[in-house]
Amino acid sequence: TNWIISILSWNINSMVSCGMSKHDDPETMSIFKRHDIICLQEVRSEVPIPNFTGFFSLRNTQRSGGVALLIKSNLADGFTIIENPNPDILIGKLCKNFFGLDKDITIINVYARPENSSGTSIKPGDETIREVDDLICELKEECSILLCGDFNSRIGSDACQAVEHSNDFVPLPPDYETDYFSPRTSQDSLKNNHGRIFCELILNNQLIVLNGRTLGDLTGALTSIQHQGCSVVDYMATSTDIHPPYSALIPLL
Repeated sequence: TNWIISILSWNINSMVSCGMSKHDDPETMSIFKRHDIICLQEVRSEVPIPNFTGFFSLRNTQRSGGVALLIKSNLADGFTIIENPNPDILIGKLCKNFFGLDKDITIINVYARPENSSGTSIKPGDETIREVDDLICELKEECSILLCGDFNSRIGSDACQAVEHSNDFVPLPPDYETDYFSPRTSQDSLKNNHGRIFCELILNNQLIVLNGRTLGDLTGALTSIQHQGCSVVDYMATSTDIHPPYSALIPLL
């Protein structure tokens, strides 16, 4: 059987807000149930969703962080967790034989701390992004990659691609294949240091950022609306072999 797999990535900012559980919010639960796989960031506790099997890496004593991967229980036999030492990274693999794929797909769900975060008990966000870069370098020859999460990275409208005759990214490895250029837009024009490191990750592994260039998000919609400002800091990126037209992205705030 060939599956059409719907994947949600969402910084849920805790399942409890203003003393109320989001489990009691019909809209939130309806969003969950429309997807086959749910990748959550900033999870403070386990998230029981009927008919889903969940995997969690929690920071119970912290005000930020925590990641979760949930998959519909009828698909769980085709899904395995890949262990890694960083609690802000959760990795799961979709088995090609179960889902009728050409290659396994590895899903990497990430929470990277914001720049200039206080406290020393959690790994800095830039280190987490670099660890993800190393992980993908090890995995990408054997499987397709789907990367998602809250990277607290601002990249403006950068395409994060090396195009023929461009000197934006030099030097490149001699065997680097020129990217098929696909421009992207963004409603956030600012960039930060996390964003520079995130772009390096995308370039190093020849992934493509879906935000701002994919059906459902052609305008690069904002993913974070806070009292202190609005931004795009949450991303989904894939290997080129699972990039549109097989993908669609609808940002959630």
